[in-house]
Amino acid sequence: MRHHLLPTTNRTGVRLVELLAATATALLVSSFVSGSAHAVLVGADAGRASPLPSAESAGRTLIGAEVLGTPYAPHRPQDTARYISPRPAKSYTSKPENGRCISHFAVTDQTRCTFGDLRSHTTIFLVGDSHVMQWEPALKVAARQHGWKLVTDAKWACPFNAREVLLGHHEYASCLQWNRTVLHTVLHAHPTLVLTSAMKYRVADANGHPLSYARSKPHLVAGYEKWWRRLHRRGIPITVLADTPKPDFDIDGCVAAHRNHLRACARDKSRYSWQGGQALAQAAKRTAFVHRLSFNDLLCPWERCPAVLADILLWRGHSNHITATYAYTAKRQVAHRLAAVLRR
Repeated sequence: MRHHLLPTTNRTGVRLVELLAATATALLVSSFVSGSAHAVLVGADAGRASPLPSAESAGRTLIGAEVLGTPYAPHRPQDTARYISPRPAKSYTSKPENGRCISHFAVTDQTRCTFGDLRSHTTIFLVGDSHVMQWEPALKVAARQHGWKLVTDAKWACPFNAREVLLGHHEYASCLQWNRTVLHTVLHAHPTLVLTSAMKYRVADANGHPLSYARSKPHLVAGYEKWWRRLHRRGIPITVLADTPKPDFDIDGCVAAHRNHLRACARDKSRYSWQGGQALAQAAKRTAFVHRLSFNDLLCPWERCPAVLADILLWRGHSNHITATYAYTAKRQVAHRLAAVLRR
């Protein structure tokens, strides 16, 4: 067993001094056991409530999603910025935990990370693909502040689903094996809540031929429902987090090209592909015992969706992932909404 002690500096590039001050008492303890990585975050501030932005917080500038829902919130996308974090050319590096808390494509072992109060009676499992992991920067702060235990178990391009999905045009065998292992882990752990999300996927037919997204949908819906029912029968609550929208243009390229006219990159909601019709959303709508939750209003609070909000770049590289930097700034809203789910 190897132990690694690292300072939790958030590594998201947001006002480094400010973030260091906020996390100076925290340590990241990583241990690698039997081929699986376990990262544990503990801090002296565990259990404190997250303060709402107020007049007292006006001494420091609210950034990103911090400004939403406050008296300082703008009424439309900003047009100029003194600085933008992360820089568009480097936004692809703004990943939760630098990508260390997610299993890679060929790996069947779990890469599990644990944050918050390790002795808490409230345990939240975050399971699924990289899309559910987008919100990990906010969720781990919420766990620390509210005294929850957060366990992440995620895999690239792999939904928490009983059906084998495709990776490109090929069956994704390591994903199916990973799913079975994770299901066993969650059932054994019996957490307070399972929080999951996923992007859209395709499956193959009985002959191994790839199906279209439309023809894959009923198979995936059945796969989600099968796993969720296994949890439900054991009394484990499930909350499905709405998938993030997908922009249909190169946001980072636009921001780099319009540094002094950012509203040129604030496009109408119709320029984003909203995932309400995909298999995950359909399965959640028709499964009565599943609770649904969304943070997408934090990504597009107006009819025109901002590329930069309060100096923070929302989207990462040429992908449909938000930056870890922006997710971190949504910690207050994420904590508030998740706390309401836990009180149900």
